[in-house]
Amino acid sequence: MINNEQFKNSTLEGEEIKLASSLKITLLAGILVTVGDALATYAAKLAIDEEIEAQVTQQQETGQQDDRLKALEKQIQDLHEKINQLSK
Repeated sequence: MINNEQFKNSTLEGEEIKLASSLKITLLAGILVTVGDALATYAAKLAIDEEIEAQVTQQQETGQQDDRLKALEKQIQDLHEKINQLSK
């Protein structure tokens, strides 16, 4: 059995330190990936909010155009009625 002193003196010590460093790098990479995923999720939420806002604006503009079109149709109808009254 290897005691602590023999373990410290062995060449495995350098490999253990490398393993620990690689684990630290792996942990850091995992943290960075998590932060990246969080940013991607936030960006997706912003894109959804922007699309919803654009659609609401488009619906409002369409509603306004419909109202204007109805007003024009009513004016044309009123003009036809006046023309019919004048031609009688």
